[in-house]
Amino acid sequence: EEPPEDHLAGTCRVIFEEQKRSRVGNGLVVPFTRDHPLVHVFELALNADRADCSGQMKMGVAEKAAAVRAGKALCRRLVDAALREEAAEAPEGEREAGVVTRLVALHALLIAEPKLSVSGNNQHYLIECLLPHLLYDQGAAAVTPEAKKADAEKLTCVLSVISSNISVADVLGDQVCHQLTQNLQRLIASHDYLSVVAKSCELLCRVSVFSKHTEDLLVKLAGGILDSLEDGPGAPTFLRRRLFVLGHLWRNGGAGTDASSGRGEVLRRTTAAIIRLLVDRDEGGSPRRRHGVDEPVAIEALRALGMVIHGDPKVALTEEATEMYELFLGRGSPAPLQVCALRGLTEMIRKEEDTMLEMQQDQLRKAGRRHSSSSSAATNQPLDSVCGEGEVSIAGTVLRYFWEKLILPLALHVEGSGAGPEEVNRANQPLKLASLELFDSVLRQGLVAPWTAVPALCAMCAFPSDLVCHEACRVLKTYILEKRVDFFESKLIDAMAALQDQALLCGTLNAGSPRRESGGGQEPPRDPAG
Repeated sequence: EEPPEDHLAGTCRVIFEEQKRSRVGNGLVVPFTRDHPLVHVFELALNADRADCSGQMKMGVAEKAAAVRAGKALCRRLVDAALREEAAEAPEGEREAGVVTRLVALHALLIAEPKLSVSGNNQHYLIECLLPHLLYDQGAAAVTPEAKKADAEKLTCVLSVISSNISVADVLGDQVCHQLTQNLQRLIASHDYLSVVAKSCELLCRVSVFSKHTEDLLVKLAGGILDSLEDGPGAPTFLRRRLFVLGHLWRNGGAGTDASSGRGEVLRRTTAAIIRLLVDRDEGGSPRRRHGVDEPVAIEALRALGMVIHGDPKVALTEEATEMYELFLGRGSPAPLQVCALRGLTEMIRKEEDTMLEMQQDQLRKAGRRHSSSSSAATNQPLDSVCGEGEVSIAGTVLRYFWEKLILPLALHVEGSGAGPEEVNRANQPLKLASLELFDSVLRQGLVAPWTAVPALCAMCAFPSDLVCHEACRVLKTYILEKRVDFFESKLIDAMAALQDQALLCGTLNAGSPRRESGGGQEPPRDPAG
């Protein structure tokens, strides 16, 4: 009879493989995130602290303790099964498949509840078992693209499991820190897959909390990248990798962590180096996009600045950062850079939202401890946001500055209007989707007056892409129609005008169709962003 851990691991692997088959593009599908359905199922089954478990789903204290004990035992058996697979005398492909199957299940369980990784006196048993998987020799790496991708998927699972373990560990031995630091440094410097490099940066920053040597290494690594950027950009390939690493160090709090080196000075050098790559001044002193910088390099630099802001949001309030976002959110900027700028703002807003939700969960846990079980039902509900709470946030301040000036016009703009629906869709879909991601976060937090978004959302409902249309309808329904339909009614005329203009610009509506009258004649189609 198949052991239960093998059955669970096999189910997780089937879900993983199906996700790979249905994915568009060639990127990795791991690491899983908390919004993945498989992870959510595990969260509910374990009544994880971060999950919203109420009513019949909520366990008692004894039930939850038993579920956690069973989860810890299950994780231990999955690791032991992976080690047995590695030692088995079987064909290499079959052996690797067995190891990855266990690692995928372990990774999903620990994303749902990291505390399952710690059991007994040895808080880093999983790390010690998986350390050999981090050994990376570029010369001996897989040759074919398929094999490289499989190795990267396995390695990303291992990195995620170790990261989950470290996040709940109280101590980490010096020898473990030293081995992790060496292996992660090698992965950051030489691995081909950037998803592995990103996860390695995150893990190295977590190790630095336990090791002064690792903390010093991070400061040295960030300083070396800054020195190279200040001395001269260099080859585009190496430049993009340096920017990628620098951004992820800041995103995870690992750059400028050494107080003696002056975090403020490292931050100033970082923002100055990135902005210098992107922007120069014309004869009148106005900012403009720097000539001669390849678009892929500019995109990576803009992403890096977004990660710096993610690590230290106050950067977004500086004049230099504001000028740069104005430049790249403007009509004259290439669409990929506009998309990158919008996603940088979205990430900044989501971070503040996550911080607020963590504070709410902490308050709920404290309230639960103070109240008796008879009154606990009331404290289990999510806390209402205080009216106007977003008004004092850095993200809200920055967002409102750009909202009506640049973000709304950009959402209405159609590049290449008149070229036909298919061409318009191809040229504008990424920008529309990035705008909708931002609208979703902004309206969920209440950072702007919701009625200001109605015309743009209605216009995007007329865009010739099912993906954009469905997402625009979802956002409009969720945050406007289901909450305050009077907001929609107050903007109905503007909304219909914007929708018709968008349809005309996209070529989905005949220009000779009846339109709102102005002086007895038809008003010609216009670009609302113009």
